[in-house]
Amino acid sequence: MDFQITAPGALVGVSQPTDDAFSQATDEASFLATDLFGSNELRFQWHNDWYIGQLNNLQFGVELRHINSPESVGKNNFDLGDLANFVNGNDPIRYYGELRATTVVQSESSRDIAGLYAQYQHVFFDTTYLTLGLRYDGFSNIGSQLSPRFGLVHELSNNHSLKFLYGEAYRAPAENELFLLNNPVLLGNPDLDPETVQSWDFIWVGQWSDTGVSLGYFESRFQDAIVQADIGGGSLKQENMDQHPSKGIEFEISHQLNEQWFLRSIYTYISEKAGISFREADQFGSLMVNYQHDRWNVNVIAVSHGEREMNTVDGEVVTLSNYWQVF
Repeated sequence: MDFQITAPGALVGVSQPTDDAFSQATDEASFLATDLFGSNELRFQWHNDWYIGQLNNLQFGVELRHINSPESVGKNNFDLGDLANFVNGNDPIRYYGELRATTVVQSESSRDIAGLYAQYQHVFFDTTYLTLGLRYDGFSNIGSQLSPRFGLVHELSNNHSLKFLYGEAYRAPAENELFLLNNPVLLGNPDLDPETVQSWDFIWVGQWSDTGVSLGYFESRFQDAIVQADIGGGSLKQENMDQHPSKGIEFEISHQLNEQWFLRSIYTYISEKAGISFREADQFGSLMVNYQHDRWNVNVIAVSHGEREMNTVDGEVVTLSNYWQVF
């Protein structure tokens, strides 16, 4: 990955050339080239699907992973470590006049991960479907977590049904969130705890021969969320923080026009979100048009993002306009 860290000339007054041949070039922008993708992983998975009877079944399995991430050294024209320390008042910043591999940007690390999971499904009275699940995740040097899951679906009629879903999710911090260093913009934190989230969904579903409609309410509560916290001087650091709940509604409609054409549209409105998640928009929408003929299938997807707020380098909050993406 290649980055431009500063504007041209921003470091003229605080840099020091390491070679007289480069003494006239200190009005350059600061550049960084780095590769954070050199990790390797060993993985073992064992999955079982047990058909107990006509009304119930059980799935269970094991996941084992071992990840090695090597030390990453960045190539920079201005010394990245000096630039990171400059935020704390240290100068000058060494200038090399070319991209040199001088600065460690991510420490070497390894981790072992073990996962155990089981899910039981049962049908009651041909109209009610129960799902119970439990997952265990264990990460070396980080911790472990038990995450339950519950789902209940009840068919009110041939066309209408209600769903109630509850689940807990667990995410251990990634390598770059833990071990990113010598970075004037964002620093890792080796003391991070895993983040957890509890989610509820209550959904009405209507299904007819060619048309499907759903309307749902969702709510998520976070604990020890991993966020980028402002530590001053234009720098951010990965930290654990509890967030306020995130709440909203989602509406989806789909329609099969004929054998070739299919349409789907989704609208999401977030009525409440955590203050530290202000970068997310309050409203999202999407439209998909799919065409199928014989062995050919083509679709176009348009996604709309509402206005959202973002921090500038100076710590100010600016509003970004809504926009569309087409795939």
